Amino acid sequence: MNTLAGEGRHEETIQRSRFVAIAFPACGEEGFLARLGEIRAEFPGATHFVWAYSVRESGGQLRTRFHDDGEPKNSAGKPALAPLQGRELINAAGVVGRYFGGSTLGVGGLGRASGGAAAAALDAAGVTPLVRRERHRLEVPYAVLRETEHRLAARGARILHKEFAANVIIEYELTVPE
Repeated sequence: MNTLAGEGRHEETIQRSRFVAIAFPACGEEGFLARLGEIRAEFPGATHFVWAYSVRESGGQLRTRFHDDGEPKNSAGKPALAPLQGRELINAAGVVGRYFGGSTLGVGGLGRASGGAAAAALDAAGVTPLVRRERHRLEVPYAVLRETEHRLAARGARILHKEFAANVIIEYELTVPE
C-alpha cells in the first residue's frame, strides 16, 4: 500500500470552468475535514468542492468516502475517488474546487474533468510506501550494548531512549511496511 509523499496541486480550465485540485495526506476523517475547511477558505469563489478520501482508522478499518457537493449524483466525487483507488492509496485525499464558467459539461464531461484534475494533483503530490512505526523496549546487559545498537541500526531502528540501570533498557522504533 502507498500514501502521498506531500501535497500536490493542479489547475485547469475546461469550457470556461476553472478546476482547482489539491491532493494531500490525510490521517483520519477529522484531519481531512479540517483541511477541507482550509481549502474552502482559500478558494471562496468556487461553486463546488467535490472530494474523496481513503483513510485507515485507528481500529485498522479502511474508510473510503466521496462527495459530489451539489453536482449530479456520482458525477464528480466518484471520479475523484477513482485515481485514489487505482493507485491503491491510503491516508490520502483529494478535493476539486470548481468555478462555474457558464456552460454545463454534462455528467460525462464533469466526471472526466474532476477525475482528471484529481489524478493530476495526485501526480504532483507524489507517492511513497505506507509504513507503520512500531515501538519496542529491550533490556540487554552492558556487555552486548554496542553490538545490540549496531544490530538495531542495521534494521533501520531509531533509538528513542536508553535507561542505564543493572542492565540497559533501550526503547526504539522500527518502521515496517503496511
